Amino acid sequence: LAMLLVALLLQWKLKRRVRQTERLAFQMERVIEVSQDAVIIADASGVVQEFNSAASRIFGYSAEQALGANALELVLAPNDVAQGELWLQARSDAAGEEQVENVRRVETLRDASGRAFPAEITISTSHDALGSPIWIAILRDISERVAKGQKLRAAIAAAEHDAAVKQKFLTLMSHEMRTPLQGVLATFDLLDANDV
Repeated sequence: LAMLLVALLLQWKLKRRVRQTERLAFQMERVIEVSQDAVIIADASGVVQEFNSAASRIFGYSAEQALGANALELVLAPNDVAQGELWLQARSDAAGEEQVENVRRVETLRDASGRAFPAEITISTSHDALGSPIWIAILRDISERVAKGQKLRAAIAAAEHDAAVKQKFLTLMSHEMRTPLQGVLATFDLLDANDV
């Protein structure tokens, strides 16, 4: 009877843990789904396992199109895929069995239509529920920020140019006005000297 009671207690604890795990998994899926940043989860060979709605919006692929595809081929230009694979392999080799810390980079990515855009990428490794290594990439389209930065740099350059032109004009005018004024002052000095 005691063994049955212990077994029932353990079963109850196990069910409670399963419910907690399911609830946490559901919450995590919701967080990933409502994220404004693209979240792409791929296995160790680069095959997409998760592709949230923001990734679909940013890259123009549906989740069905992306799942099972090579993550690098989805987001990089064809001539950049090999370089991306080498970089990820180097990160994996450096980490060994340890988790790779978040790596933040800015890259030029491509969407389904071929449009290139700058993106901020945070990449990390982890393990799935079965213990297999996975890559987690969080990508943010920074086209708007880059465009604003370019406009700001252009405005600063224009303001600096205008200030230089203004300074040159004032220097020239100062010289042009000083010469005749010195002549007038010299004439007054002569007239003043002749009165005495």
